[in-house]
Amino acid sequence: MPELICICTVDLEQRLAEFNRMLRSLPPEVTLVTVLRGEAKLPPETAALLPANSHITTVEAASLSHARNVALDLIACLGLEPLSVVAFPDDDCTWDPRTADAIQRAFSRSEASLVIGRYRPWDADFELPRYPDVPGALTPRVILDRCASIVTFTRLGIALALRFDEQLGVGAPLPSGEDTDFALRVLALGGPGLYEPDIVCFHRYESAPDPRRRAVSGYIMARHLFRFPKLLIPLSRYLGRRVVVGPSRAHALGLVALGLRDAARPSLRAAR
Repeated sequence: MPELICICTVDLEQRLAEFNRMLRSLPPEVTLVTVLRGEAKLPPETAALLPANSHITTVEAASLSHARNVALDLIACLGLEPLSVVAFPDDDCTWDPRTADAIQRAFSRSEASLVIGRYRPWDADFELPRYPDVPGALTPRVILDRCASIVTFTRLGIALALRFDEQLGVGAPLPSGEDTDFALRVLALGGPGLYEPDIVCFHRYESAPDPRRRAVSGYIMARHLFRFPKLLIPLSRYLGRRVVVGPSRAHALGLVALGLRDAARPSLRAAR
């Protein structure tokens, strides 16, 4: 079974109780890299919950993507096996008791470079219909529909090579979408991707997300349009339904323009 590595950024002021709950849901054999902000230190009761193989690093106030990249820099120095599996749990999510085994099985029985699991609301009594009970192959369309950082898993070597776009995600100029962009770039490398519903992560469900996040979808779609030309028709529908109803038409279209600009740059296409 591949080694399992978790990268978790923590807001101790707002989510200490949730982080403690998340730690209790992780298997003891996981390697955990915790990213704290500034001079923050874990209280003793939280430190006692850390897995035996844990590493802590700090960053100044920065984006979520930057914090994850700092964690990847630390992992690169640890000499871990590139075929290990890396996960990105939020500090307020929890894992189903069977999730760790399901992750390792998914990567062990296939050549998958990317696996996406099932997102379940822990504070609601319903299932999200976009996460079916049947496993299947990942396509760009499936990733756009189901990707969330807490249910996105890849090989460590791939994560170290690609890293997260620091223009995307909480605290960045574009406040979401870093997980979807990352997953699309992993899939673009050519390895197979797998949707595995036995991998279950619980998180608070946002029934009314920040409308700026909808606008970022236009950026993501446009940025990967040149890589996935079959998305041209769905793109036009998606933008009409999701992006233009964001905070302002100008803002949404501006994000689309940024994405098209980036997609057209040869250096960025080569990097993807």
